[in-house]
Amino acid sequence: MLNEIIILFAASLATGIGGWVFARRKNRAEAKTVELGNLEKIIEMWQETAGHFKGMTRELMEANKAVTTDLTSLRSENENHQKEIEKLKVVVESLKRENRSLVTRIKELEKQYDAHDIK
Repeated sequence: MLNEIIILFAASLATGIGGWVFARRKNRAEAKTVELGNLEKIIEMWQETAGHFKGMTRELMEANKAVTTDLTSLRSENENHQKEIEKLKVVVESLKRENRSLVTRIKELEKQYDAHDIK
């Protein structure tokens, strides 16, 4: 009877250990399958994100090119305005000199007029 209990116990133990080993292998395989599925999802997400960033980069580069073109144009326009301002400053100074000369001439004529007492 003791032998039968030992055999029964050993058989139950062997069955339990065998089941545990095979279940462990199955669980590992399932875990790897889930892990691979997750990795595939992550790869898809990264590919979508990379595509999105590529599109955004292209748009930003085009916008930057337009802004650069505008900036170059504005700088050229500003330079032309600065040159025109310098030319106008010369004209203003010339007109100031002419105005002073005319004021002086008017004063001289007024003195002559007053000196001749013409009324």
